Amino acid sequence: MSRRAALLIFLLACQPSRPALAPQASSVTPLRMLGDANPDSMPPSCRVHGGTAPVKPGLPLWIFSAQRDRALDSLGSGRLLIHLVSARTGEPLQSAALYLESIAPRRPITGYVSEGWARLQAPAGRYALRIRAIGFGAAMIDSLDLRRGYADTLRLAVGQQWFCSL
Repeated sequence: MSRRAALLIFLLACQPSRPALAPQASSVTPLRMLGDANPDSMPPSCRVHGGTAPVKPGLPLWIFSAQRDRALDSLGSGRLLIHLVSARTGEPLQSAALYLESIAPRRPITGYVSEGWARLQAPAGRYALRIRAIGFGAAMIDSLDLRRGYADTLRLAVGQQWFCSL
């Protein structure tokens, strides 16, 4: 019996350790801001009234779900929970519109942010994600993969363009 226990301990010690659920940096194209975010291109109205320089968006942070959802899997869908925060303050965005656009010509899937969170569900596949919010620059992720049967979480720090204090 002691030989079996020693063999079992040896086999378990040789197994590579893998965390069940760990935050991972995004493997997709980084979040990019659409429009002018150059700090040297101050608009004329900001020169007169003062303003705040643009803030670049942060890199997306993926948290992949380790458990498969049978209901999503049976529908051939994936779910994406999105947490949007301001790159300037770190505070959750109170409202924004999200557009999940597929490569194939289909109507985009629309979602809305409330208290910093949004939830989108779509057939598994590759999408582009566009974000629009008042006071923030429009942002986009070029390629985003929804996994069939999983509800993954994405944390995005959205940047701002020039903000005039008028």
